[in-house]
Amino acid sequence: MTDKDGDDDKTIHLPDFRGKFDNLGLVTAYEMKITKVALDTLFIQREIESAREEYVKLGATIQAAEEKLEKASEQIAAERSSSPPRLARFAVALLAPESSAQAQLGDYEEMFAKNVARIGVRKARQIYWLQVSASLRPLAWAWIKRMGFVTLVVDYVRSKFGL
Repeated sequence: MTDKDGDDDKTIHLPDFRGKFDNLGLVTAYEMKITKVALDTLFIQREIESAREEYVKLGATIQAAEEKLEKASEQIAAERSSSPPRLARFAVALLAPESSAQAQLGDYEEMFAKNVARIGVRKARQIYWLQVSASLRPLAWAWIKRMGFVTLVVDYVRSKFGL
């Protein structure tokens, strides 16, 4: 005969040993051990699931941090590679008066940064050199006047004769 669930009448009837061993406490201890093992297994499964979720979250966090570091390193590399030529900056700093050297270098660096964004690093360096070289002659003449012509001649004579 078939039940309403569709199962046949194939139930297995096991003998009930519970009543026979109740006095000894064997079935109860056995059931308690099985229950304890089952609960321990469930607890471990939940811990594993929690660890997997945490692993996924940590993986996403690590990936986001790596992307931020990569962007920061690219930005730093771009800043390093897009700095004005050091020799040109040194020449301006050497020849210009102390009061105006920083202002001139600041102006040149602002224009350099705009040129890098507009036309690229290589062309911006060329333009920077052109700007500096155009200002070197007046800076050198002002430096000669500051040093004094006589001092310049004396230094030249000393250097030629090794005095």
